[in-house]
Amino acid sequence: MLKLPGYIEKIMAELRKEGYACFVVGGAVRDMMAGEKPWDWDLATDAPLGNVLKIFPKATVISEELSVVRIRSAEDEKNDEADLGYVDVARLRKEKYAPESFGIPSEIIFTNSIESDLERRDFTVNAMACSIEVELIDPYGGAEDVSKRVLKMVGEPLTRLEEDPVRILRAIRLVAERNYSFSGSLQRAIAEKADLLIHISKDRVRDEFVRIVTGENAAKAIEVAEDAGVLKWITGIDKPLKRLKPLQLLNPNSYSNISERNAATLKDYRILLSLCVFYRRYFEEDALEAIEYLNYSGKTAKVIKDAIMTGNRLSNISDKFELKEYIAEYGFEFYDLMEDVLRIEEESDSKAAKMRRARLEAAAEIQRENDPLTIKDLAVNGDDITKLGATGKTVGLVLEHLAKQVRRNPEINDREKLLKIAEEMMKWNLK
Repeated sequence: MLKLPGYIEKIMAELRKEGYACFVVGGAVRDMMAGEKPWDWDLATDAPLGNVLKIFPKATVISEELSVVRIRSAEDEKNDEADLGYVDVARLRKEKYAPESFGIPSEIIFTNSIESDLERRDFTVNAMACSIEVELIDPYGGAEDVSKRVLKMVGEPLTRLEEDPVRILRAIRLVAERNYSFSGSLQRAIAEKADLLIHISKDRVRDEFVRIVTGENAAKAIEVAEDAGVLKWITGIDKPLKRLKPLQLLNPNSYSNISERNAATLKDYRILLSLCVFYRRYFEEDALEAIEYLNYSGKTAKVIKDAIMTGNRLSNISDKFELKEYIAEYGFEFYDLMEDVLRIEEESDSKAAKMRRARLEAAAEIQRENDPLTIKDLAVNGDDITKLGATGKTVGLVLEHLAKQVRRNPEINDREKLLKIAEEMMKWNLK
């Protein structure tokens, strides 16, 4: 019997008490069958939406059309940081798709049959269910496919991919996150239907790709995507990747040396690190085009672009002043990220590793000594320079020159010394 967490059994028992059926479905069953911890939980019931809300008045409606609610467990409410995953409860349903509907059902039919609900699901490993009373409902042989780590489609693969092309990305995501492989029929169908991804919104493609590239088997998944002709519909460019090996090193151990500056946002850090390593597998011009294609947020896009354009510069820095210049321009958080990117890329390069260790020691010393790096660290400010007679852009230029001198010689970061230097600068033709 599959062992369910107490809070899942409690939700199911509440529905059963009111006379409704309730089943654990989808990825949670798949992961339990594989001996893995589910990341989230999907339950299916024959209870109408209004009745579910009467039983669970604190539930949040996720989709009124599909009759889906999200329930916070008592454990979640006691501990906001509890790693329990979310619990979604959906009404049992069947779906019909019109030609070229691309993931949007033309008809939704609610049902009391768990078998009908499982029939609409994508892969056999996701088309299983269990309940408190029934250990496993497995009409498509999903348990065997879980044991073999193979992905097969429920139904005819070409038809199912035509219904919803996002299933292509979900298949690749299961390779990345759970180390599955494609059956021959699924692989052929994905290669034939990959171009249907052009009809999927860039936001949806991007969200799936982020999960792919941060999966523990990202290199395998991306190689599979490239071989099947899917990658060009993710990146928007039909260009080969340079060395995949760095992607093989992207795993939980990649984040073991994360700095305190980035530790508070580990999930975001993992995403940025993975994206930087991936896009640096392209030549610069191609990478910049691919980043634009998926409409990343301005901040994310800037970080990845900076990683592409400045990584080689950092790799060649061996002087403390040059390192200060780099950190002053990009900040310590980005510097930390780039050192991790380079550590992954240069994993077998002993000379590069030696240079990186020297940079890290120098960066630690810069922090320890609290060396001034930017204009805001100066012992003078814009008002001081204005009082010397500077106007407009000249004020900023003087401050930039002062900051550069202070980075080279921290001892001169004294108000009187800097004002004297600034007075001399005012005689220059600053540009």
